[in-house]
Amino acid sequence: MKRLKLFFALWPEEPARRELGRWAGSLHRLCTGRRMATENLHITLAFLGQVEAGQFDAIVAAARGVQARQFMLRLDEPGYRTRNHIAWLGASKPPEELAAIAAELRAALVAAAISFDPKPFVPHVTMVRNARPPREEWPTLNPVQWQGNGFSLISSERDESGPYYRIVAGPFAVS
Repeated sequence: MKRLKLFFALWPEEPARRELGRWAGSLHRLCTGRRMATENLHITLAFLGQVEAGQFDAIVAAARGVQARQFMLRLDEPGYRTRNHIAWLGASKPPEELAAIAAELRAALVAAAISFDPKPFVPHVTMVRNARPPREEWPTLNPVQWQGNGFSLISSERDESGPYYRIVAGPFAVS
């Protein structure tokens, strides 16, 4: 049976995506490594990993039961994770609505017996993988203002040019 690599994510609108791309370039210059493609930048709400294609409808049904909320996310805090060698951009003050969406989505997945990575939700955008610790101070760039209106189910795929992400369901948006 066919398997899909899936995750739920916040998918930025174009203005936020452009700003995230600027941050990714700056963090890449500081940390080297593999810069994430601007079109792939996102915030993961729940990582499902490899799932059987036959589970797709149940996964989408679980997401449809989640109340999407509007929020304004301000990404203003760069960081580095030594354990998995990533440079990231996060929020110094994540909105409560975002935490509520993530919690409700994860509860819906549990209720539907759909497995996902149980690591705590920490809103951040991975900018650089295989990064080294920054060689100097973090750059001073404008914070990224991200208007949140919903979330999507994303498929992680690969072609001859490398990995890419594709929205396969959603957005599950504020009505």
